[in-house]
Amino acid sequence: MTSQQAQDFANVLESLRDAYEKYRTLQEQEHAHLNRKGAIAEWNVLVRQKHLALKAAKDMASAANHLQQQWQSLGDRRSRPEYKAVREKLSQLQALLTRILTCDRMNETLLYHGGYLQSVVAYRSASMANSGLNGFGG
Repeated sequence: MTSQQAQDFANVLESLRDAYEKYRTLQEQEHAHLNRKGAIAEWNVLVRQKHLALKAAKDMASAANHLQQQWQSLGDRRSRPEYKAVREKLSQLQALLTRILTCDRMNETLLYHGGYLQSVVAYRSASMANSGLNGFGG
């Protein structure tokens, strides 16, 4: 991996961190919404925005797959000083992803144990019934 490729990888990791940060922000909004048992229609919008943010981050990661493979192929050479910026970006990204997973668990707890999920299922069932959809393509 050349120094230019390492810099490109560090830049991609920074962009990827920004994309996941957008997802995390939406996740925190969802958490606040679930805590106050807000309107289900608003929650649906948040879930859709989260889905789009996550898709954008995953697409970005896929586009940088070749750089990731080059990084992996370095093996022990990744500890060299010239790759310090890449290691720092990876560390920041790992910490952010850990926060995202933790918040996902908290949101799941609110959904399943807070009684919110039953309201969501009832709301969506009523919406489908009112729109004439019966779940069989009807």
